Amino acid sequence: MPYYIKKPSILDAVGDVYYKGNNKWSDKFSERILYTNRSEVDSIVAPTTKRIGDKDVGNTNGAFKTSTIVEE
Repeated sequence: MPYYIKKPSILDAVGDVYYKGNNKWSDKFSERILYTNRSEVDSIVAPTTKRIGDKDVGNTNGAFKTSTIVEE
C-alpha cells in the first residue's frame, strides 16, 4: 500500500497540505509524493539529532511536527 504525508495548513481556509518533497508542501492532493514503504516515510518525519561541538542537540523536525502518515 502506498503512503503519503499530510498536515493541517497554517491557513485555516486551506485545510490540509501534502508533502511534495524537497521541504515543500502543497494544498493540491495530486502533487503529494507516494512512498511504497512505511519505513521510508517514518525516516522522513522522524526527529533527528545533530552534533554541535561536543553536544548532541535534538531536532524535533519542525516541518513534520503536526504531520500524519496516511496509508492509501
